[in-house]
Amino acid sequence: MKGLYSQMPTLSPDFSGVCSTLFELGGTVIIHDAGGCTGTYTGYDEPRWFDAKSRMFTSNLDDVEAVLGTDEILLDKVIAADEYLEGEFFALMGSPSPMVLGTDYKALCRLVSRKTGKPSLGFSTKGTELYDEGIGKALLSLAENFLPGERAEIIPGTVNLLGATPLDLTNQHNVNVIRDLLKEDGFSVQSVWAMGSSLNEIRKSLCAECNIALTASAMKTARYLKEKYNMPFVAGSFTGREGSAECIRNIRSVIRGDEAIVKPASDGEKKSVLIIGEQFIANGIRRSLELDFGMEGIDVATLFSSDSLYQRAGDRNHVDEEWLREAINSDQYFMVICDGLLWELFSQNKERAFIEFPHVAVSSRLGWTSGICPFGHDYLAGLRQAGEKR
Repeated sequence: MKGLYSQMPTLSPDFSGVCSTLFELGGTVIIHDAGGCTGTYTGYDEPRWFDAKSRMFTSNLDDVEAVLGTDEILLDKVIAADEYLEGEFFALMGSPSPMVLGTDYKALCRLVSRKTGKPSLGFSTKGTELYDEGIGKALLSLAENFLPGERAEIIPGTVNLLGATPLDLTNQHNVNVIRDLLKEDGFSVQSVWAMGSSLNEIRKSLCAECNIALTASAMKTARYLKEKYNMPFVAGSFTGREGSAECIRNIRSVIRGDEAIVKPASDGEKKSVLIIGEQFIANGIRRSLELDFGMEGIDVATLFSSDSLYQRAGDRNHVDEEWLREAINSDQYFMVICDGLLWELFSQNKERAFIEFPHVAVSSRLGWTSGICPFGHDYLAGLRQAGEKR
């Protein structure tokens, strides 16, 4: 049955995307729910929860609130929390139950800001949309609420990394690999939205020369910063020697005012490799396979949203379990690069190379304990050998 998930687990929801983006920024983050949705995020969508501190709360929505839709109870809880916490801002977001009630988070946030004097961000998340939607909303809200009105003095050779959360990039080590690659080519990272940077560092983002959208979730924010502050941006990832070098050339091009390479022409009907994962990271792996290994016929598929400007003719977004099972078991592809959890969909009588590409938003704890970094030179250095072993 199309759309039915019989082997794959539930994918990370929109409120997890918001929470993951705000986790390290010093705010008081509240999910309006009965406790279960908050537990899902902290227990299964957030690797940092077990060795780092964050002000993450549930509103503990009860039957009376659910039936009567009494927003004053939630408001009183938030005001009471402000007496004991020293958060820099508040963030309120929803889950399925308050979605049915029609909770107005923007109105609640105005009241919270009025009573506490602190910024308050409202997100009308539902728990029925996917994590990338939540990340996109949270990144854009940071840009709209915490950046100054005018662009600061530009520091040459500085960049911002947009769209970095564990749901896509797995851990801080992987972000540091990207930092090191940029440093080798003379760039320094002003801020990372939002892993490894404080809110104050993000507030100073406008002094950077260029933004790098590491994931498709960051594109709304990258375009917003381009339109409002005339900040150039590059969309892409850093995998392989030549693939990373192409990204660096693109950064230098947009800083000079030239156009970056967006979407190379499709390489024909003959297919060889299918990459399943976050669009921009998967695109980075594809370019490295093409540039470092001379491979052709590579398609990218994602269970989530994608940006059409960076999508080729054979690429697919919002694919479901049925489509994945048919695609990866077809005779089109001799190699499939995907999260290890998706190997459950492979037919045992098919001979092909399986390469692991972890995606925490799909496989949760299995993904964040994989120890595999899809960035830099090491991932592709062992790619052929890993494919042959499988």
